[in-house]
Amino acid sequence: MGFTATSLASLSATPPLATFNMARISSAWPAMTVGNHVAIHTLGPRTRFLAELMAGDHDVRFDGEHWHPGPHGLPILEGVTAWMLGAVVEVHPIEESAVIVVAIEDGGLGPEDEALLYHERQYRKPGEMV
Repeated sequence: MGFTATSLASLSATPPLATFNMARISSAWPAMTVGNHVAIHTLGPRTRFLAELMAGDHDVRFDGEHWHPGPHGLPILEGVTAWMLGAVVEVHPIEESAVIVVAIEDGGLGPEDEALLYHERQYRKPGEMV
């Protein structure tokens, strides 16, 4: 299971906490329960295709060799700038969406890349469209 979130934010350094938002109609919504683990990835323009893939048909998101099993059997995407393992510690439903709070337990760095932004339904690099 995977999805593209465009709202990752640091919540606390000690303990390391992060938040992301998601629609409660997402196919990944049922997995967002306290105690479950999630893999969070940061992407750059070079791995934009992964953002598009994870936002597409959920039946084919993990077809291919663009990932490998990581901690807790979670998928770790290849070539990302960073990945983090988080344990869901709080879920806050708000209207049709939710704020998910995760405690960061592990992670790793990948190759450097520029930032990948998503604005007005388009992927961009700072200062230009990609």
